[in-house]
Amino acid sequence: MIELKADMKLLPQKGIILVIVLWLIVILSAIAVGFGHSMLVEYRIMANQSDKLITMELAKAGIEEGIAILTNDSTEAGMLTSPWHSGESEIWTVALGDGTFTLFNDRPENEGEISYEIMDENSKINLNSATKAVLMKLPNVDEVIADSIIDWRSATAKASANGAKDEYYTQLTPPYSCKNGPFDTVEELLLVKGITPAILYGEDANQNGLLDANENDGDVSYPPDNADGKLDRGLYPYVTVYSSDINKSISGQERIYLPSASYSQLQRLTSYGLSTRDIIAISDYLESHKDIRSLGDLLDVNGMTTEKLGLIADYVTFSRAQSVVGLVNINTAPRSVLLALPGMDETKADQIIERRIGTEGPFKNVGDVGNVLDKTTFKQVIDSITVRSSQFRIQSLGKLNDKKAFTRLLVVVDRYQLPISPLYYRDISFLGQGIYP
Repeated sequence: MIELKADMKLLPQKGIILVIVLWLIVILSAIAVGFGHSMLVEYRIMANQSDKLITMELAKAGIEEGIAILTNDSTEAGMLTSPWHSGESEIWTVALGDGTFTLFNDRPENEGEISYEIMDENSKINLNSATKAVLMKLPNVDEVIADSIIDWRSATAKASANGAKDEYYTQLTPPYSCKNGPFDTVEELLLVKGITPAILYGEDANQNGLLDANENDGDVSYPPDNADGKLDRGLYPYVTVYSSDINKSISGQERIYLPSASYSQLQRLTSYGLSTRDIIAISDYLESHKDIRSLGDLLDVNGMTTEKLGLIADYVTFSRAQSVVGLVNINTAPRSVLLALPGMDETKADQIIERRIGTEGPFKNVGDVGNVLDKTTFKQVIDSITVRSSQFRIQSLGKLNDKKAFTRLLVVVDRYQLPISPLYYRDISFLGQGIYP
């Protein structure tokens, strides 16, 4: 009886111990499960990071491929038949290891389809050199925006009639100063009076040139759109800050600087089809017109015709600069950009397009344009155009097979700056893939 009583007294203590042990088991199990989950999350994070690194290298490989294509391009003039333009997806999508890279761009004239290619910046209007008249012919640009763009890049302190300087920008929240200097990027436009994301990018939120479902559903999802079944591309695809052209002939010869050209230097032009009488007339005109700075003014020379000016236009210059900013490649510019050039209208833009894709082929030099345009228009446009493309936009998408991971890179390069290195480099993966299987 004494032993039984003793065991009875121990029972509560054993129950407490058992409960404690059970609780310990539960807690340890929870810790183990939590640790396991944490390890799984950590593993997934590491795997995702690894996938991202791999897709980054794939995208970089695409950029290097683009640079190689530009380096190996031997065509004298930049044209839509050059190796960097108009490829099929099968050619421009390259398998590499467990993934692929694809080179593509948004060329405005390719309505509703992806352009598998490298895109030349010389097919666009340069924000740092365009006149107000040219800017106002671009999509979504009104007089306020045009004046404000010029005020932003201008060193003058006074604002133009519809533009803005510090008096406007310092009153914003947060305040900032007017740059009073050239644009470094196109995205810098978002700092300019009158420019909004809707003005700059239109409805093309992912900048792929396609009317995606979310860009045609009104206010249901971002971005805001009018659901009219047509893609408003905004201003972005038509402008650049990178375009310039080397101040040499298409064959690489040094051009004759006309303001100080001697008669013996002008005589070189007889090699291109001018007569001695033409040389004398040009020499006399230059002597009596010291202030001219336009090739178009040579059409005022006695006996000069568009055909004659066309023969020599690529071999003379009014600039001492090694490169000329903002010249538009007449062979590659989309119709919207052609329409923005001085003196152009729809008929003349169509004439240029028909010529460059016709049997005569693309323009070989700027003088060729005189065979298509009338004298007045040729005189207006000749100082704004080139037939050569120097700066290029390479967009590369790196993807892993059967995985969601991707990297989308955007790089701008100048193929005449050796070794070729980026003028602009940005990871734009936040915009999405842009193209889909």
